[in-house]
Amino acid sequence: MHRLGTLTLALSVTVLSASSCLSADADRYSGAQGPHGVAFTRDLVLEAPERPEPFVVQVTRPIDTTGSAVIVFSHGFRCELAGNDPLVGHWASYGYTVIQPQHLDAEPNSKADIYPQHVNWTERRRDMERSLDLLDQITTAVPELDGTLDLSTVIAAGHSFGGLTAQSAGGAKTFSRGEPNELVHQPDSRFKAVVAISPPGRMPGFVDENSAKSITLPMIVTTGTEDFIPPMMPTWEVHTDTYVDAEPGEKYLAVIEGADHRFGGLICGDIGAEPMIDQMAILNAATLAFIDAVVHGSADANAHLDGLAKAGKTKTMFAFEAK
Repeated sequence: MHRLGTLTLALSVTVLSASSCLSADADRYSGAQGPHGVAFTRDLVLEAPERPEPFVVQVTRPIDTTGSAVIVFSHGFRCELAGNDPLVGHWASYGYTVIQPQHLDAEPNSKADIYPQHVNWTERRRDMERSLDLLDQITTAVPELDGTLDLSTVIAAGHSFGGLTAQSAGGAKTFSRGEPNELVHQPDSRFKAVVAISPPGRMPGFVDENSAKSITLPMIVTTGTEDFIPPMMPTWEVHTDTYVDAEPGEKYLAVIEGADHRFGGLICGDIGAEPMIDQMAILNAATLAFIDAVVHGSADANAHLDGLAKAGKTKTMFAFEAK
């Protein structure tokens, strides 16, 4: 560990080479890896003195690109940052830079039982903002980012509890979980769209039928037909609540045939599970198309989304809706 100005670094960098079988645009929505090599910078500790614990982020970036839009990705409850590499690495291979804050409840060494629920929730929301507020620290620590980022269209993304965290950053109203349990509505205008993978549905005293109505940004919500966690989420349908409740306007729902909550460990990192590689490819393709459509206004991306919506139910997609 060494110190760079006021920034404490304990960095680990992993680099993946680009796929040799793909050109820049070939098979973009096939789920296959993209044309860019990918670098993972892990264990980056940022100065955030107001936070109750050190603020750690992971940066996943494409190699040799400019004009890279930024995605801030919130992990699921008690998940590890590196457990989401198959997802964030896919986005990076197509030119996007992903910043992943390590929330208080992250594994290993989760602090979820040390802090009360309202603190964990408050800090999750603030971590999304911090990830952008402290970009100068990030680019100092990762100089390869300097001059490569496009901050005009930042995406809030997340999985499970992180999906709700992203929705909150994008405008969802939730309750504080404190005493008194007050309504919280603190969207960050820097975020221009939301990717919510398996977000929790309505939960008494936390998320209600009005929570998603205030999300005016483009949003995609995803789940799978095996995506349930009894007793909190007894069926996969609960993950669709925020799509159903949201007002129409560039909203999408993807229900992937056979996908469970963690895609067999490819998201969040279950040990011993059978990886759901095919389902993961479907998720990667659908979310990439949505991000391309929002960031670049891509005609190909919009055509792909329209095609999914028209098909509705296919062998791999149990349902795809748009409104």
